[in-house]
Amino acid sequence: MKKFENKIALITGSSRGIGKSIALELAKEGAFVIIHYTNNKLSAEQTLNEVNAIGGKGELVRADFMDTNSIDDLFSEVDKILSNKKIDFLINNAGLLEKSSIENVSEEQFDNMFNVNVKSVFFITKHFISIMNNGGRIINISSNLSKRPRQELIAYAMTKAAIDNFTTTLASTLGSRQITVNSVAPGATDTDMNKERFKDPIVKESIGNMNALKRVGTPNDIAKVVTFLCSEDGGWITGQYIEASGGAGL
Repeated sequence: MKKFENKIALITGSSRGIGKSIALELAKEGAFVIIHYTNNKLSAEQTLNEVNAIGGKGELVRADFMDTNSIDDLFSEVDKILSNKKIDFLINNAGLLEKSSIENVSEEQFDNMFNVNVKSVFFITKHFISIMNNGGRIINISSNLSKRPRQELIAYAMTKAAIDNFTTTLASTLGSRQITVNSVAPGATDTDMNKERFKDPIVKESIGNMNALKRVGTPNDIAKVVTFLCSEDGGWITGQYIEASGGAGL
C-alpha cells in the first residue's frame, strides 16, 4: 500500500515549478491531488496528465489570489470535489515575486505580493482547517530570503517572513489536533520564476557554487522535503522553518 493512499492534498500554484513537483511526488505515493492554477490552464492540464501517467488521480481548480474575492471560488470548487470528504494535506505554495527596491516598488506591486503570498495563505488555511482531518499536514512554502533578504526583493522577503511567523503560531494552535505546520524555505531554485536569472549557464553555475552542495536546487529537491513532512516519519516536526537550499552561504 502506498504511504498516502486515501489521502487528499490541495497544492496551490501547482501547474508548474515547485508546486507541480510536489503534486507529482504526492500522487506517486497515492494521494489524490487537487491542482490549483491561476491562468495557465494548459500547464495545469499537463501536470494532471503527468499525474495520471504515473497512476495517480487528481482534479484542477482555478483561482486568482491577486483578487481576494476569487478565494471564495477556490473554496466552492474544492468543496465540490471533496463532496463532504476532508483534506489531509494543505500545501500553500502559490507565490508572486516582484523584483524592486524600496525606492521603486509601487503600492500595486506591494499589495499584489501581500495578497498572493500572505492574505490568501491566511484565509485559505482558515477555511480548510475546518475540513481537515486530525493528523493532517500544513506546509507553507517560504524562502531563505525571509532570513537573508536582499535589497531588490525587500517586499517579497517581508511576505515570506510573515509566513514564517504564521507557521509558528498556527502550529501551536493546531497541535491538539495532531496537525503539523511547517514552512519549507527554498534557496536558489531552477524554476520558471527564476528562468531569467538562470538563462546564462555561467550565472547559474556561479550561484550554485555559493551553496555547500555546489549547484542550484531543483523543484524536486523541495518536493521531496515536503513529501517527507507529509509522511508519518515527519509527524514529530511542527512549527519549524526548514531551509532547503543545499547549504546556501555556508
